[in-house]
Amino acid sequence: MKASPHDLVPGSKALTQARCVLLFGSNPSLGEALKDGLLSDFAAEEETRVFAAADLRKQPGAFLDGLADMGLFASRQASLVKEASDALTKTIEQAAEALAGRDDRLLVLQAGGLGAASKLRKAAEASRHMLAVACYEESPESIVAFIKQEAGQRYNRQLSDAAAQSLRALVGDDRLLIRSALASCDLYALDEPDLTPELIEACLVSTAASSLDQALQATFDGRPDTLAAALGRFEGDASGLLIACQRHALRLAQVRAGLDGGGALDGLMARLRPPVFWKQKASFSAQVRAYPASVLSAVSSALLEASYKARAHHESGAAFIAQSLMSVAQRLARVRAQLKSQSQARRHPPSR
Repeated sequence: MKASPHDLVPGSKALTQARCVLLFGSNPSLGEALKDGLLSDFAAEEETRVFAAADLRKQPGAFLDGLADMGLFASRQASLVKEASDALTKTIEQAAEALAGRDDRLLVLQAGGLGAASKLRKAAEASRHMLAVACYEESPESIVAFIKQEAGQRYNRQLSDAAAQSLRALVGDDRLLIRSALASCDLYALDEPDLTPELIEACLVSTAASSLDQALQATFDGRPDTLAAALGRFEGDASGLLIACQRHALRLAQVRAGLDGGGALDGLMARLRPPVFWKQKASFSAQVRAYPASVLSAVSSALLEASYKARAHHESGAAFIAQSLMSVAQRLARVRAQLKSQSQARRHPPSR
């Protein structure tokens, strides 16, 4: 069955009918957030098993046997299959059939950008035991609705449209960052009955937010020494910083590709959703011009991989994330030095 991200809430009719969820599409951040929400809402971390697609291809029978009975004592258990592909279609269809009607099991499949001709996608969309959820760029209205839904379900707070829009303007459209921001705002508000736009701004435009921006800018300016100092002062959530940097790299790569294609920088930046915060426009445009699109794409991929490792291997500590960001800053510093050297060589060719 086709489903939308808004259908993936605890107790929804869609999740009651189907115990197998396929997440696919070109928005990895949304897919990751949906996956995290599904698994954390359904089962404890120790009651979740993670399978690689290669393991399923080698031993589909063992996977199906283990899926039905993964323990004697835990009442609710979840399974996650990473990098699901068309090669697993038959196995996944059998798994979805086996889980039909069970309220103690959940199977989540993470896939990339499956096209309309994908066998796995077609099977999920046609099956009444599977949910096919497309993860693409979301509209501003969808993001605002998500913010209000999260605030109500997780913190029992009813947000006005103005409050939700204020949070989106400060945080952006990344669902993982939104969840982190809502948690901070809930603690900041304490016994206040409402999360008003003023409370949200007071919470998020703070020393922690400032230290995050300082670390982010030092990373993409290619300044390892400045980054080390910024990380020493950083007061926020380290995983949130890593997500923010990955999102920033993706946006830089997107704009640089458009610039190389003949687009105007101001117009390309204006079309970003959400648009670049006015205080960051100068640094953003300088960083776009400073690095080739291939370098920015590689940095985005490296940060996404670091984010996956932080979750998969529980390496979400500040030391692991600091090392990942320092590696990026050092890489970009080398790129800057190489480009500067090449530019100087062109201006001052060796005399013959």
